[in-house]
Amino acid sequence: MASGAADSKDQAGHSPRIQPAITYGAAASTSSGTGTYDDIKLENAPSNFFGGIFDRLRKQPESYEKKARYVLGRTMYASSNAVVRAADGPMGKVSIKVITKKASATTAQETANEINVLRRLKHPNIIGFVDWFESRDKYYIVMQHTAGGDLFERICDQGKFMERDAASVVLQILHAVSYLHENLIIHQNIKPDNIHYLSRDLESPLVLAGFAHSAILSSPEEVVTDRVGTFGYAAPEAMSNEGHGRPADVWSIGVITYTLLCGYSPFRSENMHDLYEECNQGSIVFHERYWKDVSSDAKDFICQTLIPEAKGRITSKVRLYKECYPFLSDMF
Repeated sequence: MASGAADSKDQAGHSPRIQPAITYGAAASTSSGTGTYDDIKLENAPSNFFGGIFDRLRKQPESYEKKARYVLGRTMYASSNAVVRAADGPMGKVSIKVITKKASATTAQETANEINVLRRLKHPNIIGFVDWFESRDKYYIVMQHTAGGDLFERICDQGKFMERDAASVVLQILHAVSYLHENLIIHQNIKPDNIHYLSRDLESPLVLAGFAHSAILSSPEEVVTDRVGTFGYAAPEAMSNEGHGRPADVWSIGVITYTLLCGYSPFRSENMHDLYEECNQGSIVFHERYWKDVSSDAKDFICQTLIPEAKGRITSKVRLYKECYPFLSDMF
């Protein structure tokens, strides 16, 4: 039986659902743990109307000459302040994230943070960094091409995943996050929208993307105090100012695992205060109608990732799961 879980009959009016995520709080950590931006110096957008006029008259930034290397194609992903477009470059297909400079006051910081972190990483389950450049009004991040859409789209299309398919997804995410944590990096915004497939193939490998919120720690125990993340996926400690570290990423993995196996979120609250209270209750409900064919081992894994106290959660170390969770060990 899953530890700390409550199996129950489906409540009246309950229907499986997954809602588009809404990001809240500061987009990039400003604590001392975020590190430096190395040699990246991004220009901010003009702050007023007259600045915009003069901006159109000045030269393009020096790095803009790189844009000529790429032929931009269709839009693959879109958000409120950025789009990701397919492109052809000197080495073949790439994905280019195009970010509007005027999106917010912290856009330059967020973009520099994402570039700085991506340049440090090399892992098969983390999106690869290629290059970056900027124009007068946009930033461009050139990355590994991902032509298969994101996990959010697949959940919407499929409703829910078979346990073995869900385990494959979760294990790849765990490999990526374990690598990040070993290198003292926390993602801080793990959600289905930031998990991209390399192709449309059902067995396609996936990569973790969306590093604008990530933070570089100075020690394994360090915590950051910025409220970052996405509503419904952020850990309770990330919704407060108490400070959060690597366990916050594990919580997000737990939410994703639950959603994959039933097609809806473990939490029903629709505002921040209620969600915070619900997350801290420590009672995960597995409605009989949707969970009757899911193993107790998979439920236990979910419960161990969704423990309200950060110190009580399991870690992201993949090697520990081979013996503890047959739900995942069958995929090794």
